[in-house]
Amino acid sequence: MNVARFPRDGRALIGKTIGDTAEVTAPGGGKAYEITGVKFK
Repeated sequence: MNVARFPRDGRALIGKTIGDTAEVTAPGGGKAYEITGVKFK
């Protein structure tokens, strides 16, 4: 996921580590993301 394009999703990742799940409430319904890795460009 490119967090620059989805700021609401990116905010949900703050403070999370690999193996955590981030839950996001969006107008179209909730989403959950499992963090499997981090890549910096």
